[in-house]
Amino acid sequence: MADCFTKKKRSEIMSKIRNKETKIEKMVFKYLRENKVYFQKHYNWASGKPDIALPRKKKAVFIDGDFWHGRDYEKRKDSLPGCQKSTGFRRLRGM
Repeated sequence: MADCFTKKKRSEIMSKIRNKETKIEKMVFKYLRENKVYFQKHYNWASGKPDIALPRKKKAVFIDGDFWHGRDYEKRKDSLPGCQKSTGFRRLRGM
């Protein structure tokens, strides 16, 4: 699929996307620490590198933001660039 952004613009957009230490992650980490739950952040030894790992319990937690779940997509879809209105993008957004 052709990109609807220039290489420079795509680079700028991607540089603003954070995959660690997001606001929601910090809130969850704080909650777990306050409740004395042993966990490890961004655990390398588990498949998919989960945001939170509870190795003693053999559990993993992935924290996905609103973007990946399509929050307010119906309100914002008309203001999105043409390439983001494609079928593939709607599929990613769960629409």
